[in-house]
Amino acid sequence: MNEFNPFFFQAYLWLPLLGGLHCLILCTYIRFIHQPRTKKHHLLTYITGLLALYFFTGLISQHNTSIPINILFTLIMPIYFLFMPLMYLYCKEHVTSSSHDNFNWKHFYPTVGIVILLVLTLSNHRFIAVNSFENIGIVKNFNIIFIVFPGLLSLQAVFYFILIFRLLNKLLLSKSPLENSALHHIKFKWLLILTFALIMNWLVINLLLMLPFYTDNRITVFNLLLTQIILLISLYILAFYGLKQMTDIAYMRDQNQSSMNPIALSATTQAHLLTEEELDFIHQVINKS
Repeated sequence: MNEFNPFFFQAYLWLPLLGGLHCLILCTYIRFIHQPRTKKHHLLTYITGLLALYFFTGLISQHNTSIPINILFTLIMPIYFLFMPLMYLYCKEHVTSSSHDNFNWKHFYPTVGIVILLVLTLSNHRFIAVNSFENIGIVKNFNIIFIVFPGLLSLQAVFYFILIFRLLNKLLLSKSPLENSALHHIKFKWLLILTFALIMNWLVINLLLMLPFYTDNRITVFNLLLTQIILLISLYILAFYGLKQMTDIAYMRDQNQSSMNPIALSATTQAHLLTEEELDFIHQVINKS
């Protein structure tokens, strides 16, 4: 860290905390306050929780851990295998809108297998007792599994990107009623922008973190900082765009409800133009006649 000026050092300390707190607050709001609590909101809770964990890992440095930073990030990496399946299920829920709350657990079986493999590897090699590694080359000699994890994570991301694009194609080709065509278009735009934001951050992470990991280059603080800045900016853009979409959807639903029964609306309006005494007088005249 000595090669960075104080500005980068302070940004390195505060940016992960800022992003992590924002994601944690959003996760808490969706989980305990937001109504209604649908399956989409449960999935969004897990996604924001994983993002909060990713930001908080930026607070870890060689000064506050005895484990080498590259190895520590590799140990945390199995948790990130949950992210793309959750994103796929979130997009699928927007497309299919299933009424049941059961998750498709088969998407999480590979993650469980990776965690079991990691636990077995650590127990066999007594990893906790080994704390003298200084560079990624020694880590490669330690065990091949720590080199395979980032590659598996990238392959998993490619696989789920293909599945998400298939969902988008299905949503684009599906026919919706005329009154729901605008909502259908808004849903498609939201998923499309979300997917492109995922791809952009995935490419940044691969270029700044994965590539140095495999080429024996050091993963610098600047690399970690830049990936988190881009991710945080992407989250803010998605949040503001999501608020705009929610406003548009609420307006269109209000317009649809207003146009569904104009006769009843007109009768209600006319009824409010007369007082109770005037209505009683009219009833008396009708009864006398």
